[in-house]
Amino acid sequence: MVEPFVPRGLLGVRPGDPSDALLRRFVAVAASTPATSGHHNRNHVLPLPEDVAALLGRAAGTPATVRIPRADALPVVIRTWRDEAAILDAVHAVLPHVPECLVRRPDFAVHSYVDASRSPPSAGTASPWTPC
Repeated sequence: MVEPFVPRGLLGVRPGDPSDALLRRFVAVAASTPATSGHHNRNHVLPLPEDVAALLGRAAGTPATVRIPRADALPVVIRTWRDEAAILDAVHAVLPHVPECLVRRPDFAVHSYVDASRSPPSAGTASPWTPC
């Protein structure tokens, strides 16, 4: 199943494709910034540059979260999901403020940024905004 939030032009991107190279440069820049480390990912929040924003169908300067899996994360932990984008997509109808997965690759994902400090009061402490 294809997530509706992933622009169609990114669905068949292969290594060596110019848009893949553009995304990987953006991820490399993100990886050089301070990270908020969760149990399973290093999370980097930064504004989308104009070229990446256009590729992802967002406005330039919009904050995004780049998630890079931690190599030392144990895959047996219950919160480790094989397809986080599908989970976010599935709960989006009920929890419209959860992040959207804009693009994913085996070694990174780019999500829309959701400010955890501005989460709805009903979210409580076990909110979908908790970095993992």
